[in-house]
Amino acid sequence: MARRLVPTLVLLLLLAACPGDAPEETEIRESDPGVFAGALTVRAAGPFLGGEEPVLDVRAGSRGTLALSLFRARQPDSAAASLFGSGGNAEQLDENTDFARVRTWNHAVSAGKSTLSLGPLEPGLYVLEAGASGKSLHVPVVVSNLSVVVKRGAGEALVWVVRAGNGRPVPDAAVTLHAEDGPRRLELDSDGVARVDVEDSERLRLFARDGDDIAIADATWLPSAPRDRLVYVTTDRPLYRPGETVGVKGIARRVVGERMKPF
Repeated sequence: MARRLVPTLVLLLLLAACPGDAPEETEIRESDPGVFAGALTVRAAGPFLGGEEPVLDVRAGSRGTLALSLFRARQPDSAAASLFGSGGNAEQLDENTDFARVRTWNHAVSAGKSTLSLGPLEPGLYVLEAGASGKSLHVPVVVSNLSVVVKRGAGEALVWVVRAGNGRPVPDAAVTLHAEDGPRRLELDSDGVARVDVEDSERLRLFARDGDDIAIADATWLPSAPRDRLVYVTTDRPLYRPGETVGVKGIARRVVGERMKPF
């Protein structure tokens, strides 16, 4: 029987990571169709707060010049849906009515690791297009003061929408769950929390919006519950400041009869 999930200790994620889920990363390698000369990876180590200057990490197999175009979603709801439908890698953005071109420029990259600044941006959903030799890759960039946290367990998921930086609930946010059976709207309670029944192996993508602030989360849960093993994982403390190192400790035990023994 699945236990009810509660939004405890999640604040450490909010203060340390800010809005949304894991960093977006796009990579093209020589084995892929239509690639650059050498491997190229562009990673948005965000999401980023409104007014913040997004800085992206770039890794290139050789030096060269990238033709860059930054697009902003006109309607973040439909734009997010189109990104979800394309696996997060939108194509032909200049022909996509969900996006508007913000600016275009060239950027020289050297072999190895470098950074790329987009300058201060207002809250919104952006996509950076990086091109060379007629090929391109696309990197979603989220600028927002909103955060959506997803916790998954057997047969259910907990969705929690809060203000980034202070963890205050945002119960009036509009939240759409994109699952295998299509999109559906979630109703939040006064704590900004919604619980939803899901299939264990189902991939969940969530889009939350409150005014100009948006948040996107992607959560997949692969069940694993061997009866002869128990694993407990905890952090070294419940709260962190931005930039601090998060320590994680795990304890694993093997169940033998009515006793537990270390691995």
